[in-house]
Amino acid sequence: MSDEESKLISQLTKEYGRVHSISTRQLKEELSSFGLDTRGTVLVLQKRLKEHYRRVQSSTHPQIAIWHRKNPHSHYAVIDFEATCDENLPETDFMHEIIEVPVVLVSTSTAEIIDIFHEYVKPKMCPVLSPFCKKLTGINQVNVLSLTFLKSYE
Repeated sequence: MSDEESKLISQLTKEYGRVHSISTRQLKEELSSFGLDTRGTVLVLQKRLKEHYRRVQSSTHPQIAIWHRKNPHSHYAVIDFEATCDENLPETDFMHEIIEVPVVLVSTSTAEIIDIFHEYVKPKMCPVLSPFCKKLTGINQVNVLSLTFLKSYE
């Protein structure tokens, strides 16, 4: 990557960071000033404005368009399921059930965390967590006791 490309990508990354730091009202005003749709959630508005800036910069600097084709994703969702487990049962004999669904949405342009989703899930086949499972995952029985079951889509 040339120095010019690095500078352009750095400018675009700073612009993306600015987009994430302004209020919803400011996002809508800026989108409106470019004649763009102002409807949607904050994440939708941010994505729309960043896409506008990317298109503008790509039209004047073709190397940025090439860079974006190589890096097409604006975000990654990082998921780390936790499931029931028992130290005394072989892996092949134990039916694991998801008990925690944590998801972190990370921006590929700034490497910052954009949003977090976290839910515990009540295990259906074995609702009482083993001492091993509680120690390994850090999830207590109280975390899953009063929850509903995850729907099965078999």
